[in-house]
Amino acid sequence: MSYGIEMRAKVLMSYNEGEGSQEEVANLYGISLSTFKRWIHKVRHGESLKPTTEKNSRPRKIDKEGEEIIRRLVERNPSITLEELSKMYYEECEVIVGSSILCRILKELNLRHKKLSTQSIEKDKVDVQKKE
Repeated sequence: MSYGIEMRAKVLMSYNEGEGSQEEVANLYGISLSTFKRWIHKVRHGESLKPTTEKNSRPRKIDKEGEEIIRRLVERNPSITLEELSKMYYEECEVIVGSSILCRILKELNLRHKKLSTQSIEKDKVDVQKKE
């Protein structure tokens, strides 16, 4: 959640006017102490209180093209594990991605990566289908 510059200034003004300790002012306005301390640090070092935008953040390891590759890999193998997906993504894109990144991307793409039960996997095998 990003707080507007007016809110940031109001909170800092309250602190500077002695309305309480850092912790008390943070609690009063419902913000975390670490966020409040970050704002104080910015002011003391002459930095802007303006909220950072996505342009200023670190670029994503997986771009739109990478998302489509992940979508294709999961659709081809719905029972793929995050570890297997990571290896396959590396083979295609030569980018190492961890399970937390993959989990976030799968959630954003509304894709499931559940392991199929042993019974489901067995049911799809050719030799089992012949017996039926």
